Amino acid sequence: MRFLFLFLIAVIMSSSLWAQNTDTTRVVKDSTGLVIQDVIPVSIQVIDSVAKKIDLPVITVTPDSTNVSSSVDTLNVPSIAKDTVVSKSDSSSTGVNAVNSPAVIIPNAPLDPNYTYSSQNYGLALAKVGNKEQTDTIVFLNGDKVLANVKKFTFRDLFYGFPGDVKMVAVDRRYVQKIIYKYGRVETISAREVDIREVGGWKDVKVLKKRTAAIKDMVDVGEVEGVDEGTREKYVDARDLERSATITIQKKAALLGATIVLITTRDVRRPYGDPPYVRLVARAYKPK
Repeated sequence: MRFLFLFLIAVIMSSSLWAQNTDTTRVVKDSTGLVIQDVIPVSIQVIDSVAKKIDLPVITVTPDSTNVSSSVDTLNVPSIAKDTVVSKSDSSSTGVNAVNSPAVIIPNAPLDPNYTYSSQNYGLALAKVGNKEQTDTIVFLNGDKVLANVKKFTFRDLFYGFPGDVKMVAVDRRYVQKIIYKYGRVETISAREVDIREVGGWKDVKVLKKRTAAIKDMVDVGEVEGVDEGTREKYVDARDLERSATITIQKKAALLGATIVLITTRDVRRPYGDPPYVRLVARAYKPK
């Protein structure tokens, strides 16, 4: 009996435990089902809403962009008007060549009738009308002769003035061939390029730095000058500039038929911030 009683108790306890396990499993299933019922619809709704948000802009933008492009095509854009002055197709127009050709320069004031003027260089006064004073003669490379008094030189310009005038005129000295001073001395400033290039025998011209007996019985044919200067772009030694100026003097002297030059002025300058320059002046001599 005692054994049977214990067996019944064990059976009852095992039955209660099995029932509890069955209920727990059901709860889990139910809870899982609740989760599925609550979560899955939400996730589907979220996915649907996102898809709609993505699709809607694509659907609305495409027609808008089409409308915009079509409206742009229908805009009346004014075309750029063609130049009516310069026209290659219109034969009645002025034409390209005529438009690009330099216009006639009209001076602000008429030329002073008190001077005579060059026929080659417009506005270049050559002499003062009615002047009776003796003047220097400035000879240009193109043949123009200015009857005025030389005032001063710089390394780039020549300054002169007409008798009775206070103002001075400045010209680029590279265009001046020579100066015939009123007392007879002739100074060569810039020989013509063709003459300098084609001159021969200039290497035979002897260069003297002081007076010697070699020029005692020779004829002085004039003064020659050589000027050379460096540039800011390229540094040049002053000795190279002096060598170049000396060659210029020799060539100018050879054009005058001289065989000896005597250096009378040597001006070498190295101004601060500016390129160096050299100016040489010499007397040219030839045999009698």
